[in-house]
Amino acid sequence: MELKFITRESDFLVFETDTGERVRVLIDDSLREAVKRVPQISSGGVSPKEVQSAVRAGKTPDQIAAELNVPLEAVMPFAAPILDELRFVLQQALTTKVAHGGKMQEFGELVSLTYPNPEFQITKPADKWVLTSGTSLKWHFDPRTRVIDPISPAAQELAKSISSEREMIRVAPPVVASEPVIAPEPNQRVLEVPEEEPAASVHDLVEELKARRAASTQIKPASAKGRASLPSWDEIVLGTSSDVESD
Repeated sequence: MELKFITRESDFLVFETDTGERVRVLIDDSLREAVKRVPQISSGGVSPKEVQSAVRAGKTPDQIAAELNVPLEAVMPFAAPILDELRFVLQQALTTKVAHGGKMQEFGELVSLTYPNPEFQITKPADKWVLTSGTSLKWHFDPRTRVIDPISPAAQELAKSISSEREMIRVAPPVVASEPVIAPEPNQRVLEVPEEEPAASVHDLVEELKARRAASTQIKPASAKGRASLPSWDEIVLGTSSDVESD
């Protein structure tokens, strides 16, 4: 039968059973002493900071548990987030792109060209991250600037062979993306919209119609009264002609 804590009533703790029955337990000295021991049993008397510093320095949870003489379950709650951190920083280091000849290549791949099947490890024993492979290759790695600095003789010789820089291997500078320029496809016509010309005024239109009418219209023969007949206003503006004279 399992008991579920419900509430506290004065000097009693109230629990409830699976069937809904409530049980009261007196808070006496023996119970208080047992409760005080719970954190020591779960953490083994070791602070989380000590466990996490040991994991960053390269110790495994099993090694820490054996040294402290505590079960592994007492170490894992504090070690698990640091193990995730180590995996993340190691991935950053190995995928850092460095110059190799005329191209950029991931650091982990470049090392494997000279040292096949390298086994990398990342640790932080002090204030700097240390990347190692085997016993001869060792670098400092800065996750913020993505700079890999060889510190062992073998790592320095490797840096000389794959980079023009002797002291460090840097990540490729970021590429600033510009707005893409879309070129027309072959045989595709590019439509150009002509600039809109200002609208002509009514006065200009009338003057133009007058000029056109004057060029194409001859003065009519003299009327019965002996006067030459001139085009009317409608004929000038509308471009019409009348062959019938009003009486």
